[in-house]
Amino acid sequence: MRKFLCIIVILALSLNVFSQLSKKEIKAFCDEFAGYISEGNLENAMHYIDQETREQQIENILLGNTSQFFSELLSGNTKNGKFFSPDIKHIKKMKTVKILSIDNGFSEVSFKITLTDGFSITTTLTLNVNSKEEMVIIPAVG
Repeated sequence: MRKFLCIIVILALSLNVFSQLSKKEIKAFCDEFAGYISEGNLENAMHYIDQETREQQIENILLGNTSQFFSELLSGNTKNGKFFSPDIKHIKKMKTVKILSIDNGFSEVSFKITLTDGFSITTTLTLNVNSKEEMVIIPAVG
């Protein structure tokens, strides 16, 4: 009975590991999102955000103000450590820097955002990475 239980636990753990996406798949998703942000294409970038967030934060709280939503989502730190929320119109380029972690179906990804005035910020976003169909950015709430 003990061996059977151990086999079930090992099988369950291995299924969880294999169900997560690879770093390559996560990076491709992030690069596409960053490309849309770089182009100022908020409509397509919106498809990368989880549906519940779109309904609650953008439609109900921000009353459809997608620019404010993305400005807050992409907030990060400057090189000297100051917190900064970029104006979407001033983003020159967004680039995926590094996948920081993949754990229990979630991933932390670091991005570099270069502004039109030459300054840059680094921001980290959380993703649901259980499957390609479910992969979305999960913004912080609060």
